[in-house]
Amino acid sequence: MKQHDLDIVVRNLQETFPPLIKKINTGDYMQKYNLTPTLARILFTLKYHNRQSLSKLGKRVGLTTSNCSRAVERLFELDYIERNTDENDRRRTLITLSQEGDKLIAELRKLYYQQLKKHLSELSSEDIKKLKESSEQIHAILSKLH
Repeated sequence: MKQHDLDIVVRNLQETFPPLIKKINTGDYMQKYNLTPTLARILFTLKYHNRQSLSKLGKRVGLTTSNCSRAVERLFELDYIERNTDENDRRRTLITLSQEGDKLIAELRKLYYQQLKKHLSELSSEDIKKLKESSEQIHAILSKLH
């Protein structure tokens, strides 16, 4: 029974969050920063998994190495990331957020929050109450993964 329940949870999370994130990512505010949803995803990934090699970053965000390389180059040109040589392996380059990238993430978080709140405010009071209770439970459970 546990495997079946786990399959249902995974399916529900996969089907719930991407459309919501897509709705938020379509905001005009991203154009202000010359970002696409993919570039924003890379920045958020670097925020939470700092110092990534190109191949590892590509795997984390679901991009081929060549597509990730192009995206990283664009973020580098925008001064949102830095590339540094790995101290343990001089042939490897590690990618990190720059100070500008870190500032941008803080701004994007505020904008994401506003967009999410705007979209969720369209729900009924009863739905918001149910969502609040459910999200508190989800947060409590998933925080055990750390």
